[in-house]
Amino acid sequence: MKNNVKKTLLCGFLLSAFLLLLSDSSRCISYASQGLLLWFEKMIPTLFPFMVLSGFLVRSKLIEKVSFLLFPITAIFHITPVMSYALFMGFTCGFPMGAKVISDLWETKQITKKQGEFLLAFNNNIGPTYLLGYVLPFFSLNQPYHIAVFYLVPLGYGLFLRILPRYRGININTCPQYTVTEKHISGMASFYHALTGALEQINLLGGCMILFNCLLIYPLYLSEILLNIMKSHQLSNLIRGSLSCLTEIGGGLFLWKNSIGMENISIYFPLIFSFLTIGGLSCIVQTAFILEKTGLSIKKYLLHKALQSLLIFLLLTQITKMLQ
Repeated sequence: MKNNVKKTLLCGFLLSAFLLLLSDSSRCISYASQGLLLWFEKMIPTLFPFMVLSGFLVRSKLIEKVSFLLFPITAIFHITPVMSYALFMGFTCGFPMGAKVISDLWETKQITKKQGEFLLAFNNNIGPTYLLGYVLPFFSLNQPYHIAVFYLVPLGYGLFLRILPRYRGININTCPQYTVTEKHISGMASFYHALTGALEQINLLGGCMILFNCLLIYPLYLSEILLNIMKSHQLSNLIRGSLSCLTEIGGGLFLWKNSIGMENISIYFPLIFSFLTIGGLSCIVQTAFILEKTGLSIKKYLLHKALQSLLIFLLLTQITKMLQ
């Protein structure tokens, strides 16, 4: 019975998507083009080189040779050098590098499932390049406390998890199921697998951005329906912006700015940064694809993200009130 309901809902969604693509094709094409440009101009230059280099380091087992530079992270979190590398990449390179590095490390037997679960809980975030180079200039935002809260909350969340009984022993490098002897892989083979893996992931990222930007048509139509019912432009714009960001964060921010206007956008910054923490349905689907082989729970990942999103929203709301 439950499966029949899911299939019915899925069929209804797909049918409505086809109808919307046919009835409002010009707007859907515009949204898809916007997603394509954002992927081509922002995501490929900032992410692809890191994906290739990181993949090579992981597959050639050279991480521990360079991870001594990350000793402060290793010492603070009491984790292995390999885990500190994953943490560094997740915070500096940004989504979806956090999940990809975890997946690569698990695939090459360099971390356990519990270590991957711990890292995934707070390590897959929007990167500073995207935040500083796109989001903040887009909204003409220059308050440093937004950036501080956005990254300190997941770091603090990770430190909190580290003291819980479940994660106290994760600094052990191996466990029985991971004592697998692997054949030596040459440098060229490592680079080949790193390059092809990065190409696959960056194409997956682009496909999701284009598709989910098309789906922004749903929040648009829903907000127009609610506007006719409730006669409230402010509530309609709030719903449109929120649902758009939850669908595809890049296109959602663009729609939110255009619908609300810069004169009113500042009051929504705590909500916007909370949505940036989650990343939208597009980011969630990409993370699920990347983690498919690892067995790590996407439901637990979403729960951790939701808690951090709530913390960021509450802290930024309180700080904004104090500064007014």
